[in-house]
Amino acid sequence: MATNKRIFYATQGVKLTPVDDEGVPDGTSLIPGGIQSVGINTNYNLERIFQLGQLELYDTIENNPEVQITLNKVFDGTKPLFLITMGGTSAKTSGSIVEFQNNRVNLDLFVHQDTNQGTSGDAVSKVSCTGLYASSFTYTFPTDGNLTEEVTLVGNTKTWSLAPGANSDVFSEAVNAKGLARRWKFDTDSCIFPIGSGGIPSGSPLSNVTISFDLGREAIYTLGQYVPYLRYVNFPLEITSEFTSIALDGDFLNVDEDTYSCTGVIAATLDKPIRLAICGTGEGDRLTIDLGDKNKLQSVNYTGGDTGGGNVQISYSFTTNNTFTMDAQGTFQSDAAPTVGE
Repeated sequence: MATNKRIFYATQGVKLTPVDDEGVPDGTSLIPGGIQSVGINTNYNLERIFQLGQLELYDTIENNPEVQITLNKVFDGTKPLFLITMGGTSAKTSGSIVEFQNNRVNLDLFVHQDTNQGTSGDAVSKVSCTGLYASSFTYTFPTDGNLTEEVTLVGNTKTWSLAPGANSDVFSEAVNAKGLARRWKFDTDSCIFPIGSGGIPSGSPLSNVTISFDLGREAIYTLGQYVPYLRYVNFPLEITSEFTSIALDGDFLNVDEDTYSCTGVIAATLDKPIRLAICGTGEGDRLTIDLGDKNKLQSVNYTGGDTGGGNVQISYSFTTNNTFTMDAQGTFQSDAAPTVGE
């Protein structure tokens, strides 16, 4: 087999295998659709030891190396990464952070020959990472690009191997999206936005929506074991959502003495429900993200409209805690390629 001279997008393939809270891998691996990028960072967490009477370094300890993997995916009418990486089983089509908090995922990244047109046939090498916990998520819904999902996974194992053999049963030669999501797939009729007093003015034209949260994975160690016993979600965790709109006449959120008087109504602290929906190509194809009913306005930012041109935009940032539920219907319940039995 010829030696690769480079690695590029067409010669890489990602396989994900859900792992439940008991550490048992699912019997089925999933080939996620619409993956745009994969990044792997390894940090050896060096701890330096010095001793009295010596300026030179005494010793260096590799204190639990940590592997961090970032996957970016377009919403394409297939199963989202939240359900794959946190669901614990390939059958999961809905769930919340609390329900999924202890589940993990195994990841295999296959590298094929740079003269291939895809990832079918023999792989040149692969890297396997097991027992990965989802650490953070970011969702971006812009008007001028694809709707995307990004997840960061953390773990403590990474194994590279050369020429692992044929894996044509894992990747097909070509896969098509089931419904690439752009701004017109953002189902505003099914959404609940934080509008009204203490929120976004009704009728504001939205140009961008983002959701982000960090699960704050902290490690618990036990004597006699090098890798962590558990990486737990550090509740309470903050979930932020930001809505950017084209300004029509102002944000009309007042900060004055009357607002915060004894009898005043603090408009910026009113609870707001937030539910977002993405539709697919079929009537029953829909992905829903629910942030609950206790989202509060944290900040509002009025920018733009300067002499260089452009319009004034207003960004409303809301915050809540612990509530994030995803529900997939129709094609959003399945992965892009045929599933692979182990």
